[in-house]
Amino acid sequence: MAKLKEYQKKYGSTKEAVDASVSYCIGHGILTDILIPLSAEVKKMLLTEYNEKKVMAWLKKEAREEGRIEGRQEGGNQKIISLVRKKVTKGRSPEEIAEMLEEDIALIREICDILKHHPEWSDSRVYEELKTVKQ
Repeated sequence: MAKLKEYQKKYGSTKEAVDASVSYCIGHGILTDILIPLSAEVKKMLLTEYNEKKVMAWLKKEAREEGRIEGRQEGGNQKIISLVRKKVTKGRSPEEIAEMLEEDIALIREICDILKHHPEWSDSRVYEELKTVKQ
């Protein structure tokens, strides 16, 4: 919103300000998860009915929904990590665990490898490590 206001003063044109603001944010990694897939909708909304309160409410709603989705994914992955941990302590191989849990063998091997090297880590710490390995 600050960039939009800045560019409105600089360009005088709302359309140019909106385009420049969206480009700036994407280029600087700001709200890219929303702006990249929905840039046309965001630009349209800003151009047709610019109302800072409405825009902020919409952005908050999108961020909350994204957070819910990420939370569900994280919770599911932490449950898998917990189950893998239990199976590993019972001496099960990654292949056996993958078959029992009906999960991808590569994921299970990665979890087993992390647990082997860091058995003291919590499930959430293992999950964070998995995310960095996947990137």
